Amino acid sequence: MCMLAMTGTLRFDSVRALGELARRLCAYHSVRVSDTERVVLVPPIGSFLVDWDSSSVRLHVVASAQRDIDEIIKQLDTEVRKVGTGASIDWTNSAAVPVPLR
Repeated sequence: MCMLAMTGTLRFDSVRALGELARRLCAYHSVRVSDTERVVLVPPIGSFLVDWDSSSVRLHVVASAQRDIDEIIKQLDTEVRKVGTGASIDWTNSAAVPVPLR
């Protein structure tokens, strides 16, 4: 089965918004993959990978159909906007499915 993958880079207008998103995500079930990666389960969105470094936070989503990817992106965009008006996600196609989501 062919899987589609997208990566969203988070943009925030303040450190407070980043902290608020981290607090909201910690309320959901998640599994630590490494020091900089977690797989998070957010009903009804499903599972996605969050990774970060000193310069950015990224969300990785995978689905078997474009309509599913579109719905996941829509729900994640809505969730991120809840932390502040200046919070957004810039989405791009991914060449490969991240290993923790395979």
